[in-house]
Amino acid sequence: MAGYKDDLIKKLDKLSRFGVISYHDGELIREAIEYIKELYNEAVYKNAWEVMRKKWDKDWIEVDDALPEPEEMVLLSFSNFPDPITGHYRIEEDGGGVFHLGDEGSCLEAGLFVNAWMPLPKCMED
Repeated sequence: MAGYKDDLIKKLDKLSRFGVISYHDGELIREAIEYIKELYNEAVYKNAWEVMRKKWDKDWIEVDDALPEPEEMVLLSFSNFPDPITGHYRIEEDGGGVFHLGDEGSCLEAGLFVNAWMPLPKCMED
């Protein structure tokens, strides 16, 4: 995409130099190219995210079915937040369990309601 954009800008500059289009037209076209590039990048990102979500949807474990090992970092899904976040399940002093985001407070304190979790994927090996 970047190479195509650069070629197009060179052609616009040439057309502008020869008077085929005005400098102002060229600037408007450049802005349109940048806008199209942003839309393209956003679409690619959204598509990649959707692909990952579809894969993830198969691997989620509902909290009513099972809980992760205490202190094991896992990916958390929430009933009231659209994106997954890493966190862990911690057994509190009173014997109850609570999900936490890193070393911060609990998910409940943050107003997040965990409905499912999944193990984190393994790191890629070289």
